[in-house]
Amino acid sequence: MLDSLDNLMVINWVGFGISKDLYRLPCSVPANNDRTVRWQIMTTDSPLEDWHFLIGQWKGRSTDQFGETGELESIIKLTLELGRRAIMGIYETKQNDKIINQEISVLFFDVLNKVFRRKSFFSYGFVTNEVSYEHSSTALRFDITFEPLPTQFKGTRWCSFITKVSPTQILEGLEQAKKGEDFKLYGEVQLEKVS
Repeated sequence: MLDSLDNLMVINWVGFGISKDLYRLPCSVPANNDRTVRWQIMTTDSPLEDWHFLIGQWKGRSTDQFGETGELESIIKLTLELGRRAIMGIYETKQNDKIINQEISVLFFDVLNKVFRRKSFFSYGFVTNEVSYEHSSTALRFDITFEPLPTQFKGTRWCSFITKVSPTQILEGLEQAKKGEDFKLYGEVQLEKVS
């Protein structure tokens, strides 16, 4: 039973917002142990709504991309989750009908810091944390950090992008740069919405 604010543990979901209606959630207890709870007003009006067109299934093919030789087939299923505050993706990449990569990702807009964030879990055994350095209604560009950093990626900076070509066509890709060099395309796939 909660009998004082001293015992209050608050999970701050400010980054996700709550709904188009305004809600009040406690954000913190002041360091001076004042019994007054500060409140923060949150809303979901965010640039993520410009990207709701992504919801559905996408397919695309690329050749000699992403460090692979030959043709790759990409299949992506995107759904709107967490009360319309996040887009969840399930990705699968095949080569010669053999799965070479699977990925689960969550994309959301951090209203506190005014950036898009995407966290992705790869079958390769690492996780990427992406923070947008540029975003609009037609393009997202992210800086990427890895957990854990794969040995072969040491000394390399990575960024990713999503570009809206039309409501039924997008480009997704990766760029890399060695220390002191400009970014170069590592791989790109054009995807078509199929459902």
